[in-house]
Amino acid sequence: MRILPRSSAPQFDATIALHTQRAASPAAEAAPPGTRVRLVWIGQRRIPGIDPGVDLAFEGMVSLIDGIPTIHNPRYEIVCRPEESL
Repeated sequence: MRILPRSSAPQFDATIALHTQRAASPAAEAAPPGTRVRLVWIGQRRIPGIDPGVDLAFEGMVSLIDGIPTIHNPRYEIVCRPEESL
């Protein structure tokens, strides 16, 4: 996760490592384990529930930005929180 200064435009970034065993799309299944995707929410400084270690299911249009697959304003679902998996 990256936190920007208050003086900048609101934006929340999270870099996600893909887990192919949970992939629901053919494109995600083709990605090697550990592939990283950047999720960017424009206009948000924080997304409640999205913290390090949380498993997400997400979808959206992928763009290659600075060599990193990036999805702006993705649809997402929190699948599992770290304390739930104990």
